[in-house]
Amino acid sequence: MEYLDAMAHEHRYERRVQFADTDMAGLVHFSWYYRYAEEAEHDFYRKLGFSLHSRGEGCSLGLPRLAARMEFLRPLRFDDKVEVHIWVRRKGPRSIVYQLRMQKGDETVAQGEMAVVSCRTYPDGRVEAVPLPEHLAREIAEAPYPPLEFRG
Repeated sequence: MEYLDAMAHEHRYERRVQFADTDMAGLVHFSWYYRYAEEAEHDFYRKLGFSLHSRGEGCSLGLPRLAARMEFLRPLRFDDKVEVHIWVRRKGPRSIVYQLRMQKGDETVAQGEMAVVSCRTYPDGRVEAVPLPEHLAREIAEAPYPPLEFRG
């Protein structure tokens, strides 16, 4: 089940852990938590009618990562159902900071934060920060939640 909250400051995304997501110990490899977060972020954009990577006027527009952090609190295993709750912590003129929590049932398995910046990439490889696309900037707002507390 996937849905967009009535206000565009958060999104919840569910998926099942696939066998390929796990390591030799049968646990989800740490890198997949970042992938789950990115899947939730991309699904949020799709629900808003925004394409993450668009082309136009001889360049492409995207939202690459500035930073990402994740705290792993409990393991996930094959066939677990995980819900990723992502929300807008801070929105600037050119960037967005998301915070997120991953749940297996009532249990928090991970929490994290990621920052993205709106960039234009030219055919010669040059990249420049630009204002958030108008549609995206208009549709999203900062969530009314206190910031997550991280262990260290």
